[in-house]
Parts: sequence; structure tokens; C-alpha cells
Amino acid sequence: MLDILYKNEINDDYYMPKNRGYQACPTIVKTNGGNYLYGVMSTPFGKTGGNGENHHCYVAIGRSKDLINFEDTIMVVDPDKEGPVRTFEPILWKDPDSDRIYFSYCQAAGKDYGYNGRMGTFLTYTDNPDDEVPIFAEPKRIFHGLLDNPPIKCSDGNWYMAINFTRHVRNACFKDDP
Repeated sequence: MLDILYKNEINDDYYMPKNRGYQACPTIVKTNGGNYLYGVMSTPFGKTGGNGENHHCYVAIGRSKDLINFEDTIMVVDPDKEGPVRTFEPILWKDPDSDRIYFSYCQAAGKDYGYNGRMGTFLTYTDNPDDEVPIFAEPKRIFHGLLDNPPIKCSDGNWYMAINFTRHVRNACFKDDP
């Protein structure tokens, strides 16, 4: 089972930008070191199934120093490459009080593209975002539902997240008990 693949572990053109037939949900963050990390949801050419988004979706992170030239993929989150789990809705954000960069994404499983009661948002982070290969903590599932936007850290130190529970998300998360 694949989970996080780092730059030095990606020896397959499957995940390279030139093979992305569909990309969506862009996200970008500036590190304290002046780099930009960007994330995208992708589906390889030939795997789009008509509408572009399906169980082949994975999320990838790349880096840029100038927002013009982007490095190849430095990290990929793909639990199973050929499905049935799809990974989507990448979001990057920075802790305003540290160098830490957070990364969240949603995962759903099943041939019905997630409407099976198992959809949820996962969270990881790195404290070394400017390293050649930033290492992220093991992702943890943080809730059912979909995080559409970065959270806000308030002056009291608490983080507040707006969780999407629209009808289709509720059905995906709570199929047997909406």
C-alpha cells in the first residue's frame, strides 16, 4: 500500500507533471525560507473516465523559489495508485507562530468514488519545509467531512476549521446513518 512517496522514492513517471491529464484544487504557501510549496489533485492521462475526477486521483506537492519555475514533484499522497481509494482536496497552510507547514487532504474509498460512508480529512505537517526533501509526519484522520479552506489560528492559540458537510459530503461520510 502506498501512502506518502517522497521525491527520492518516486521512480515512476505516473506521478510526474507531464503525465497529469487532470489537475484541480490548487493550493500554495510561502515558507519562512522564501520557498513556495504548492499542492494539486491530479489524475494521470488515460485515467480520467470522462469527467476528470475518479478513483485514480492523488495529491502531489512541488516547490518553487520564484513562482515561475516549479520543481518536479517532491511528495505524493496516493494510498493505492490504481484505486479504489481517491485522494483529493489538498490544502497547505503555515502556522503563523513557527516554521511549521500543515498539509491536509481528503480521502474516500470505493468504486462509487467515496459515497460509501468512509470519506474523511487527513492532516500532516513538516517542520523542515525548506529542506531538499521535507519530511512530513504520519498523516492522521482528523474528522469526517471535507476541509475546503485553510483554518484560522486565533489570538487565543486555537485553530478553527470550517468543515464542509453539504448533502453529498454527508452521504459520503455517513452512508448508513446520515
